[in-house]
Amino acid sequence: EELQTQEWRTHGLPPWHSSLRPSSDPRVGTAYRPPQNIHLDLGSSYFGIWGADAGAASGQWFYDTYHARGKPFDRFIAVEVETLNDTKAFTQIPDDLVGVYTLMNVGLSMDEGDKLNTIDMIKRVVKPEDFFVFKLDIDSAPIEEPILKSLLEDNQEEGGASGLVDELMFEHHVNYEPMNAPWHNPKGVGDLHRSFNCFRDLRKKGIRAHSWP
Repeated sequence: EELQTQEWRTHGLPPWHSSLRPSSDPRVGTAYRPPQNIHLDLGSSYFGIWGADAGAASGQWFYDTYHARGKPFDRFIAVEVETLNDTKAFTQIPDDLVGVYTLMNVGLSMDEGDKLNTIDMIKRVVKPEDFFVFKLDIDSAPIEEPILKSLLEDNQEEGGASGLVDELMFEHHVNYEPMNAPWHNPKGVGDLHRSFNCFRDLRKKGIRAHSWP
């Protein structure tokens, strides 16, 4: 027999249920999704090591730091364009991240209509009630700048992704002589003064933006 759709019964629900986001579920009618702690690491490398330096591993740092603050991640999305060894990558993650950790070994983009568009993916994955930590460090200003521009210029009341970002860790690659060589900096990306203004404006939009690392 065909399964009958059950109506969601509101009686007997605890008071905090009203704070959860309702969503349509064909099996029960209405379901409620609890808030999640989500991390997107854009430019992740391996979880436990970056190059030959275990002390520079961003995945391990975010895991340790947010666990210590009572914010273990429900989703941990690592994005790295450089080819990684899957076995090596998943050997490094802690037991409680198995099934939570997603490795996307491809580059994201900001091309309109691309299924790998960074902002579109954030909107698909993150809900307003989630706690979302975004790390942006891919050592490429031409790719990072459009992401930054989108976050600075969007309208949160119209569904802009900036309204979903709680914390942003960003290595802003600008024209700064001591770092131009390791950053492979093109000219015309701005200077430290512009960088300070960007972080100020991100914070004005409610994003706790921090310079990384």
